[in-house]
Amino acid sequence: MKLAGHQAEGATVQNIHLRVRELERTPPNIIDGVLETLAYLAGRHRLILFTKGEGCEQAGKVERSGLQIHFEAIEIVPEKDAATYRDW
Repeated sequence: MKLAGHQAEGATVQNIHLRVRELERTPPNIIDGVLETLAYLAGRHRLILFTKGEGCEQAGKVERSGLQIHFEAIEIVPEKDAATYRDW
């Protein structure tokens, strides 16, 4: 909408909204061995997920993945650069 403004066709906008909703409901693909590895590590260490992106979007991905149970804390930052790591 920001790019197309009033030129955006209603059907196109509706199609985009439907696809976004579908993506929001789709669980992320978890690579083989990740669940076992996180369970093993969480039993021995304090795990913190440090991820980049838009807060609500990333939080939704983590929730849909079911991986949040393995982490003591989840930090979502807008950018992962030297300053972010230093300040965190």
